[in-house]
Amino acid sequence: MYIRRLYLSGFRRFEELDICLEPGVTLLEGLNGQGKTSILEALYVLAAGSSFRTSSLKELARESSSAFFIEGEYSKDEALSSLSIAFDGEKRRVALAGAVQERASSLFGNLLAVVSTPDDLEFIYGSPQVRRRELDLIICQYVPSYATLLSRYERTLQQRNKLLKLHQFDTISVWEEELAELGVAIIRQREELFSSLRERFKSELASFIESSDWDLIYIPSVPEASIEKMKKIYQEKREQEVRAGCTLYGPHRDDILVRFKNYPAKSRASLGQAKCALLALRLAAWSLLKEHSRTEPLFLLDDLESFLDPDKRRSLLERLESIEQVIISTSSSLESKYRKITL
Repeated sequence: MYIRRLYLSGFRRFEELDICLEPGVTLLEGLNGQGKTSILEALYVLAAGSSFRTSSLKELARESSSAFFIEGEYSKDEALSSLSIAFDGEKRRVALAGAVQERASSLFGNLLAVVSTPDDLEFIYGSPQVRRRELDLIICQYVPSYATLLSRYERTLQQRNKLLKLHQFDTISVWEEELAELGVAIIRQREELFSSLRERFKSELASFIESSDWDLIYIPSVPEASIEKMKKIYQEKREQEVRAGCTLYGPHRDDILVRFKNYPAKSRASLGQAKCALLALRLAAWSLLKEHSRTEPLFLLDDLESFLDPDKRRSLLERLESIEQVIISTSSSLESKYRKITL
């Protein structure tokens, strides 16, 4: 799979941009503030439906506008297609091969992409919410229907939280049953993908540093969750949750522990070691999507210089050369064998 053309209108700093891309490694070169990261961001929005820099689509529009348009033409399984997202300031409209889709979630599973950025460090040093979101974004591309599952869970969770705050319990059991069913489905999807992701993470990490020192552990807020167990917890913890004003148990409270030498990585690993681990995690996600979809996702890498020392950087580039299409943003000039786009 590779992107042949990217067109932007009103997106970030671009009033309009139309560029052609090719398979292999492409370097986006230029000074800071020229829009290199924005190009990677637009490609990722086409794949994942959201940005890796913000959760608000409104922030993606050019300062002088509230709307934007992104279109990508791509080759997948030797067939040509296109995917576009139009945002009018309030609603998002997705079109596949020019046909407008009823649901925005229809974009998942078409253009696949994995992105690695300096902000990936938040996966280790940030909040559980960051780690859950990253895992969920991978699963949404892996299993497109998962996005609908998450949306239904969020709406049901909001309704239960509202009833808890209002102390209205006449109908709360109905919402709790639905919440339990959706929550268990989410946890099972996460557990299924996570075991495979963990194995690939260790394999990819061995290319950079000693992989036996590292591990990933999925920590559900309700271990060995079942529908009946979740419903029982909601009933037994209701008074506690009324005081808190929100639901305290379920997949929205799960976490992922990144462990280094049997301790949380954020307290023991060096910054360089953490960066290697996060690159390995992205490569593991790419490998997982490739195996599941039987096509090669795009690999997007933002700000290459911020990641690795020169030796490890060369090893990374050698690894990336085996991928059908890689797009890298960089502020310095690298090997001339790679195609370059100067901004």
